[in-house]
Amino acid sequence: MNKLFANTNVNLKIAIESLTDDDMQIMYGVQTFYKGKSYYTQKLVASSNYSANLAKLTAIVRGSREYKVTLELDNENIIGECTCPVGDECKHQAAVLFYARSEKIDVEIERNERADHLTHAHLESLSKSELIKLVIQYAPSNFFIKIKNISSGKPEALTVFKKVKKVIEQLFDDPENLYEPYEAMDVIGKQLNKLSELESQLHPELESFIFFIMQKVNEAQDEGYLYDSYSDGPFESPEELDTLVKNYAASLPYEDKKLFLYKLDQALTKAEYDTFSHLNDLTQNLFTEADLPELKNMIMTELSNLSLPLIGKYYEQTKKLMTVDEKENVLLRLKHDSERFYELVVFYRDNNKSDKGIKILQQKLIDQTNKYNLGIDLLFLYLDLVKEQNGDLPVACREVIIHSPTSGVLKKIKTIIPDVQEYELELEKKNPSEMLNYLESTGRLKEALGLIKKYKIWDDQVTKFFSKHKADFKEEAENYFCKKINDNLKDAGDHFYETIANALKQIKQINIDLAVKLIKEIQINYKRRRNLMILIAKI
Repeated sequence: MNKLFANTNVNLKIAIESLTDDDMQIMYGVQTFYKGKSYYTQKLVASSNYSANLAKLTAIVRGSREYKVTLELDNENIIGECTCPVGDECKHQAAVLFYARSEKIDVEIERNERADHLTHAHLESLSKSELIKLVIQYAPSNFFIKIKNISSGKPEALTVFKKVKKVIEQLFDDPENLYEPYEAMDVIGKQLNKLSELESQLHPELESFIFFIMQKVNEAQDEGYLYDSYSDGPFESPEELDTLVKNYAASLPYEDKKLFLYKLDQALTKAEYDTFSHLNDLTQNLFTEADLPELKNMIMTELSNLSLPLIGKYYEQTKKLMTVDEKENVLLRLKHDSERFYELVVFYRDNNKSDKGIKILQQKLIDQTNKYNLGIDLLFLYLDLVKEQNGDLPVACREVIIHSPTSGVLKKIKTIIPDVQEYELELEKKNPSEMLNYLESTGRLKEALGLIKKYKIWDDQVTKFFSKHKADFKEEAENYFCKKINDNLKDAGDHFYETIANALKQIKQINIDLAVKLIKEIQINYKRRRNLMILIAKI
């Protein structure tokens, strides 16, 4: 989680409700701020609630898929994360903050040991018949389906299966059913739920049926169906299908299970869409302990033939049985995956083979034809290994800053080499925006201002800088925000008006007379722009 805002309020709810638009624009930048606002107004925030102690807020935001946003109050700071690829300071977080400032959000009921004890004691005091009545009254419908199916034999299972299959086949036969992905997903999910606990009775019927559904979804997507235009996202497989695949695979004997997972892997490899790609992860850890030795031997025998996802999945389950040489061979096969590559380097370090780790990292760094981008953890590990092996640290640091010119890398270099001037110049030349981050984070604000004057840096970043440090550089901040106002007055539209209003607010905090003057001039010269007049009237 990254720190978003400094705060001294007693709980997260009060802290969020006290945030201003200015606070959020400074944190997220103008573009992300407005994207978050748009997500909020489109009502894409759902399932939100505060924890009982009002120190944590969780919410679901619908983007290309559903993402979980978590905001917490930690040491009087608001920190946050999101499950989207951006991870933090994203439009989903901004949308949740807009929602939390304006809407009523439920607070979890705090559970305590006494309440749990009383509940447990009450249930223990009930008779068997009374407990049965409670279950019948409150259990969800799929509970009763499972109970019925547990006692079913093959004939009954086939009867249910044929009915389910017919409904889903009819769904795909009529294109009209495929315009709304969520409705189609709901139909498929409800039908597949009827097969719960029948997986072991439906060998091999379920196998061909699973691949039938995957194929039909792929064909529908090819023809432009099963696409959610509202959230600009593709069809997402229903959870009931995920459960069915996992349970069916788990119910198979070793040889059949191995063959089914191989077929599934082949189907996912050939698929044009990633709708079902997560199924490979769901089918991990399905082999028993007794199966693992044979599975390991199969991996080593078929290492050059199996797909990388399948090798990775089986490796996780069997690596504790592998020799050092076997583990090295598998990791070398998987090294194009960033996590496995990191694991390989750590493996070399832990097995007194750091020279090999350094060598493969150097190869990645110097291979200009390879667009593989080493993550920051790997770069830091490389520097640590070179230092441990008494290697050429200045050369290693130069390799790393050239490969990844970021403020984080420069800060790491500073911890291992006292004179970083050479690397600062390299970062400034290759990535002025990151150099600005570095200078700002180390308190070298005058140098940061000089950098802004010297280079063309992303405007949102410059806006953040002057918003945070306008008191230190009043004249420069005034000039910057005045220019921003003049530039945006050339165009009409709410986005431009919001930018103008924000610039006026910033000027007002350092020169109220100038702000008043500018507002009057705008009101005289642009009075026909009603939305702009409304915004600046509030300043």
